[in-house]
Amino acid sequence: MNASLRLLQRALAPSPEKLVAVGGLLVVVTLYLDISPNNPPHFYRDESAIAYNAYTLETTGKDEYGARFPLFIKSFGDYKSPLYVYMLAGVFRITGPSIRVARDFSAVIGLATVFVLYALAYLITRRISLALATALLAGLSPYLFEISRLVFEVALEPVLIAVFLLVLYRAGRGPWRRRESVALAVVLALQAYDYQAGRVFAPAFFLGVLLFYRRVGARRLIELTIAFGILLIPLIVYTQIHPGALQHRLLTLTWYRSRMSTGTVVWQFLRHYLDDLNPWTWAVTGDVEPRDHVQGDGSLFFTEIGLAIAGAAIALRQRRDPWWRFLVFSVLVSPVAAATTFGGIQTLREITIPVLLPLLAIPAMQAIVEIPRRRLRAATVGALAIALAVETFHWQVVFRHNGPKRLYDFEAPIQPVIDAAFKHGGTVFAYRSNHPTYIDSLWFGALDKRSPSSIVVLDNGAPPPGSLVIGSNGECPSCKVLIADGEFEAYITPR
Repeated sequence: MNASLRLLQRALAPSPEKLVAVGGLLVVVTLYLDISPNNPPHFYRDESAIAYNAYTLETTGKDEYGARFPLFIKSFGDYKSPLYVYMLAGVFRITGPSIRVARDFSAVIGLATVFVLYALAYLITRRISLALATALLAGLSPYLFEISRLVFEVALEPVLIAVFLLVLYRAGRGPWRRRESVALAVVLALQAYDYQAGRVFAPAFFLGVLLFYRRVGARRLIELTIAFGILLIPLIVYTQIHPGALQHRLLTLTWYRSRMSTGTVVWQFLRHYLDDLNPWTWAVTGDVEPRDHVQGDGSLFFTEIGLAIAGAAIALRQRRDPWWRFLVFSVLVSPVAAATTFGGIQTLREITIPVLLPLLAIPAMQAIVEIPRRRLRAATVGALAIALAVETFHWQVVFRHNGPKRLYDFEAPIQPVIDAAFKHGGTVFAYRSNHPTYIDSLWFGALDKRSPSSIVVLDNGAPPPGSLVIGSNGECPSCKVLIADGEFEAYITPR
């Protein structure tokens, strides 16, 4: 008892290193919890769909289509994965529906990822300074930060990946018991139920464990396999009952066509794979989709990429350590989901990257702090610290300056149209075929505490004569336009 008390006192005792760590983590906390209502400048249609379904599930137990506690939530032509939506519904149960609450929820999840990575880095290195450096690489770079600004299911994926890696590291250092196998299976399954790309990452991580952790024994790996398989049964059954539902979005985005030859398929995959893994593109331009990445800087820092590449080179020498081989393997499989679709590097489908790279940088940082020449060590650490500070400052300037300009990327012009329609009074109509108009009408109607019957979503047919409709600009040339802004307008149909 006295020994435990002394260890606790030693852990809580202040020291310069601990004070620096607290200060560094507070910087990350301040940045993540600084939620601006103008950056992003509006609630994008997918955010509205997630938030509205979380609201309806919390209040009625049904999604927007009336399905009671569905495993996957249908919205427009897509199916939202359940984990993030149901967790947000639980938050709304306490706070009520709110855009600020939804954005805070994603921000807190992002922060949780940083702290899990700090804990994992400390377990690996047993050095507070290296744990802090790992957390700062993850928390200050654009990738993880931007994901934490969005109310998307993918915002939850990084913390699930980080928790999985934490459990795997502890299990690999032994003793690996049945509960470790079950815990790994649970976290892998949660990844599959959280986001579409997670249904690629989870099996890939599972395969990596089987490849690199064979020395733990067949019994433990069989337990992991059985537990993981059991937890995936609901997902497999769902795909059988609803064929094509979970593949719908992939089929609309993939370059693959059934008439392609095998050689063409292999070539297209390799071309996209190499583009998606290009470190120069990640550091210079990043994702070209303004919704997912503010343009004007890369999605990753040069500092982070350089240390990760050096760390990978060092890690590959440690061939007997399955942990580092698993990390390198995980980075190499990260672009697989993105490589099957059109476009360059993709923030959402390569969400493993901001978790894996800071960890892969650890061997390089360990080598730096072990440089025998004190002046050279201090100069190297100082140069890297300055480089990270400069990149962080530049990125924050770019984010705060260019982020609010993404009005059309986040469909901000729809807001005054909806406000004017609600102010006009009466029943509002919207076509389900027009995703942003109908889902934003439902979501902002819920925030405005309008009666659900006052917003009618039309699956087909036309509204009654003299109806107020929120739709697209020029949708009804013979209608009286109440207000138009950008691509959206509210109009009254002829009587």
